Amino acid sequence: DPSVKIDFLWIDGNHEQAYQDFKDFEPFLNPGARVAVHDAHPRYGYEAVVEDVKKIFNSRKWQDLEHVKSIIAGRIAD
Repeated sequence: DPSVKIDFLWIDGNHEQAYQDFKDFEPFLNPGARVAVHDAHPRYGYEAVVEDVKKIFNSRKWQDLEHVKSIIAGRIAD
């Protein structure tokens, strides 16, 4: 349903497609939405997810980037 908008997107699924998961949901993200990806930190995560997170957070402007253990998150810049 294109009218559904997302304020918080949690990506924690197939470790080979985190970027594709983001791209699939990106059209539904509200301005200022927060996106968090699990298993994404280079020290604690999976290499494929780490690379996908680099693509996600370089694909547009972000605010409030942060990480806690293996989670990396940011808020889409308004």
